[in-house]
Amino acid sequence: MDADGIELRELPPPPRRRNDLPEWEVRYYGKVIGRIAATRLSGARNTFYFAWGVHPDNGREYRLEGNIDLDERVDVITRFHLDPSEFSQHLGI
Repeated sequence: MDADGIELRELPPPPRRRNDLPEWEVRYYGKVIGRIAATRLSGARNTFYFAWGVHPDNGREYRLEGNIDLDERVDVITRFHLDPSEFSQHLGI
């Protein structure tokens, strides 16, 4: 995926946890702006993807939201990077 400067890179699994589900970092013109982790929820048939965005001003990571659409998680992280105020409920404001 490389649309409008967005790049999704799968991260290598930590050495001690090879069977875990994948994680990705999301980059915007080369800068890491967030990450996504695949998760299996008990009772759910589909894999869920949870997004964390890096705030462009303070550099802190905020958990955004999760659902079963990986591409939408990339979009949410990009939107968070471009306008964090849109996600005030996640910022504790």
